[in-house]
Amino acid sequence: REVLSEYPEIAEEIKRTFGEEFFDEKGVLKRKELGNHIFHFPEERKKLENIIIPCIKREIFAQISEYAERGESVSVVDAPTLIEHGLHESMDLNVVVWVDEDTQISRLKKRDNITDAQARDRLNSQLPLNRKRDYADIIIDNSGDIKRTEEQVNSLVSRIENNRN
Repeated sequence: REVLSEYPEIAEEIKRTFGEEFFDEKGVLKRKELGNHIFHFPEERKKLENIIIPCIKREIFAQISEYAERGESVSVVDAPTLIEHGLHESMDLNVVVWVDEDTQISRLKKRDNITDAQARDRLNSQLPLNRKRDYADIIIDNSGDIKRTEEQVNSLVSRIENNRN
């Protein structure tokens, strides 16, 4: 979302590639409609990724540099397709937040108010979480209650704090 405001050329390229119908009368991208389209048609998703991913990568590394210049010793990059786009290779530590597929679909449907089929289309566009585990330095199991997830996150934060001192 942020890169759309930082890089207005993205919206123009999306209009040229996908058409004006994915923008409202004020020129604002209709994200849900475009998402439904690209997640249903994988070749269309690739087109969008070719437009937006280079800018996202540029922005991620610019923000990491900015934080480093401010003296921050830790930056967190939250990206659902970090591995698919090779960004994990540039990270010091890769954390996968894992949950079983049924729970993942249920949560996605609730969060985005989408159908089962739309949730599955979105998940099918990503590397499955069970495969992402192979790239992880740390796995947080998010299939339990929020308290258990918080405990795992707090443990991770403590580990990071201890390693930077």
